[in-house]
Amino acid sequence: EQDNCPKIANPGQEDIDGDGIGDVCDEPNELRGNFPFDGCLQAPGGPTPAAPVLLMLLVGALIVRRRRG
Repeated sequence: EQDNCPKIANPGQEDIDGDGIGDVCDEPNELRGNFPFDGCLQAPGGPTPAAPVLLMLLVGALIVRRRRG
């Protein structure tokens, strides 16, 4: 099997877009293209990175509202 990115180490030979060039050698814009994407950027069922921030904002807004009214 031929190395799909000979100038940069990539022992797994990952090529998510199937263009024959290893992912570590792809331009950042190229990784957006030719592969199925279901809209989920993380493991199913896991919390989103923004969830704790949104929760704190909601709690803060409720506390402020309760003090004013």
